[in-house]
Amino acid sequence: MLDDMLQVITHLLLPSQTDRCLDRVLCDELTHTLILEVTSTQETPRCPRCAMASPYVHRQYDRTLADLPWAEVTVQVQLHVRTCFCRREECPRRMFCERVPQIARPWARRTTRLAAQQQRIGVALGGAAGQRLAEDLDHAASRDTLLRRVRRIERPDLPPPRILGVDDWAQRTGHTYGTILIAIAILHRL
Repeated sequence: MLDDMLQVITHLLLPSQTDRCLDRVLCDELTHTLILEVTSTQETPRCPRCAMASPYVHRQYDRTLADLPWAEVTVQVQLHVRTCFCRREECPRRMFCERVPQIARPWARRTTRLAAQQQRIGVALGGAAGQRLAEDLDHAASRDTLLRRVRRIERPDLPPPRILGVDDWAQRTGHTYGTILIAIAILHRL
């Protein structure tokens, strides 16, 4: 029964079970926190610079990641990953940590799911109002964090402008001058 419940939790919370394993679930009643202990089970981690597989493990360490809350309970992911040596002579990186991009970005302190949620809040409401909503949803984030998430959104590549407008301006007469180039979009009416 408990094993079936762990499999359901694993399937719902972790995107792919091929390279990670849910070891155990801990519940801290004092802080109302659910802790998911997850171990990366990649056969041989690959160097992020040269993509060469490395079986040379230096050590194992834990990353604690904040995740989306479950009802009134805070959820943390305790991720066990390995640090490996890159033995390729041409590679400038000597050591690297194994990556688990489905769960978190490198050096992140929150899961990709929580970061995406905070990004949506930041886009919709901005800084201060987004901070209040995030606190109400039990995954508090500062307004600066929400705005950083918005700035990280990749913008689509726009085609080069076909028509440019040029304008000169002065901050004060006889002093600081500048030129502004404006991409003009022409709307075609049918």
